[in-house]
Amino acid sequence: MAGRKSYVALDLGGSNVRCLVGNYDGSTLSIEVLNREDNGPVQILGRHYWPILNAYTSCLRGLNKASRSYSKSITSIGVDAWGVCFALLDSTGTLIRNPAYCRGPQTDQLHQQIFSRFGKEEIFKTTGLRVSRLNSLYQLMEMVVNIDPALDIANRFVMIPDLISYWLTGRVGVEYTNASTTHLLDVHTKKWASDLIRAMRIRETLFPEILKPGTILETVHPVVIQKTNLPYVPVVATASHDTAAAIAAVPARKRPFVYFSSGTWGLLGTEISDPIINKTVYDYGFVNQGGVEDTIRLLHNSLNMWLLQECRRIWSLAGENHSWEDLLTMADKAQEFRAFFDTDDPSLLLPDDMPQSIQQLCNRGNQLAPQSKGEIVRVVLENLAFKNRYLFERLTKIMNWHPQELHVIGGGARNQKLNQFLADALNIPVLAGPYEATAVGNIVVQMMANGELRDLGEGRDLVRRSFSSELYEPKFPEMWEHHYEQYLKVTGLNYSL
Repeated sequence: MAGRKSYVALDLGGSNVRCLVGNYDGSTLSIEVLNREDNGPVQILGRHYWPILNAYTSCLRGLNKASRSYSKSITSIGVDAWGVCFALLDSTGTLIRNPAYCRGPQTDQLHQQIFSRFGKEEIFKTTGLRVSRLNSLYQLMEMVVNIDPALDIANRFVMIPDLISYWLTGRVGVEYTNASTTHLLDVHTKKWASDLIRAMRIRETLFPEILKPGTILETVHPVVIQKTNLPYVPVVATASHDTAAAIAAVPARKRPFVYFSSGTWGLLGTEISDPIINKTVYDYGFVNQGGVEDTIRLLHNSLNMWLLQECRRIWSLAGENHSWEDLLTMADKAQEFRAFFDTDDPSLLLPDDMPQSIQQLCNRGNQLAPQSKGEIVRVVLENLAFKNRYLFERLTKIMNWHPQELHVIGGGARNQKLNQFLADALNIPVLAGPYEATAVGNIVVQMMANGELRDLGEGRDLVRRSFSSELYEPKFPEMWEHHYEQYLKVTGLNYSL
């Protein structure tokens, strides 16, 4: 098509690496998945690592396919991935070791080490985040306390998408939205939190420049061109944190709005202009992370489809392979509201057997634990909806505002049953889509960088024109309200606001 422009999105996730192309015809955007390959942590002697070289090779294969299909129209490339995990480069720019998997087991005593150097409240006031075993700060402190020799030879700290962009271009930097997940960024100045870094006895010189989303890095390196046959196109530091990219694709007409980014993780939140740092935000477990156009993502991060992904994996190891459609059909036939549990219970973060762990949680309080696969799937989906109702109430308390709808975005937005459960549990309409929100947001930021879009508002107009949303209206809100009281009682979650 004459005048078509193509934008390549490299999307690295916890279970796969994908190469997608967004084709823009001057009016609407369409998304095509060109390549998808498995990705996941590897366990070595009790520690978990990301096989990042395999992931990069998957990116190159995807770029090769993009070159074959769209060489003449490719305008730019952008990389997004998960947050928190990082890599260390030596003085020659060589990767020191595979990045650690953030859900890997770590030492609980590290919290005491961190807080003895920089107070818990002061860390929250500085970074807008609560200290978590998942954060980059926690992982770096483990290295400091254990006198890890990698720190002695480390010259640069980069996040996962920045590492891929570096390998594509040769330019080192850390993009803002992903930097904001590290617990090392000052949420007010949007610069590295020097006082905090020094207090942890981490070298400040490790941390490269922070890049705004939409920064054009360099053109693709000649070595990459040789392997992929790409033209000399620029790589853009897009909104490199996958959730930040997804939120850029929320098809809302105006702020404020509430989104639920539904994938392996579930992130319920809103987009605001300035961070909110107070006791209520801290007590409710919400955090302030960076977004596009200097916005703040006020959100709560929870386990989501991870629970069912792990159940499906365990069942497949036993030779019982089921499609998602099969499992949801089984859930349709299962008993309603059989048992209640907190879907964010720490025991579910990295269990050896997810179905068994869920059953053990459901055994509490004289409940009938789910037995069949359909019962387990239904119990998980119901309790995910209840947990998001619980978080939704707290978000609206923080904002002093009750939204009229919920935008569900990401791959999990295809889960019609969960969407309907959310509509019933929250008693508001749910708008589901776009499903490829991360890739769409990645591309929207690239289009802004290339001058095709003026701002994020125009980007969201484009998203609404290009992708439809599916509407879910509440059907049985009274029934869900009744069982919500029981959910709170069984889980012991604090009802008071």
